[in-house]
Amino acid sequence: MLEDILRKIKLKQDISIEIPLSKAQFKTRLHESVDVRKYNLFEQFSSSEKVFIGELSDDGFKIRPVKKIFQNNLAYLSWFTGNYDMRGSDKTFVSGEISVSKYFPILILIIMLLGYVPAIITLTFSSNMDTIVGFLIFFHGLVMLSIFYFILRRSINLGK
Repeated sequence: MLEDILRKIKLKQDISIEIPLSKAQFKTRLHESVDVRKYNLFEQFSSSEKVFIGELSDDGFKIRPVKKIFQNNLAYLSWFTGNYDMRGSDKTFVSGEISVSKYFPILILIIMLLGYVPAIITLTFSSNMDTIVGFLIFFHGLVMLSIFYFILRRSINLGK
């Protein structure tokens, strides 16, 4: 259900690429550019020269760009999960999906609910509640939610 919602709001997209390399060459280049390790809180201070971080298997992968210190784009928020196989004699077909972490939008919603629900409840039960103030808080919540949405959408587009 959550994956269907992420697809509808375009935070999860299917992607397929045909690469003019054999499967062995592609696998070698993939291993050269992916740092196989788990998430590290201080990864932007790592001395590794590899461009991606993630997990690799024989026919599949789950990778994302490495965070760099002072990096302006947010491409590291998007994950590319896929499989690769041979098509023809010297072409590798990569198919998969690019998406944000499925827990990141939930985290944003929880933080917003913790911030805005008490404010709305307080305004609802206060004796001198103005309608305009309630509308402004609701509008502010929508603007903040849309900012996070467009940041996540941009990370998907940068990840392509």
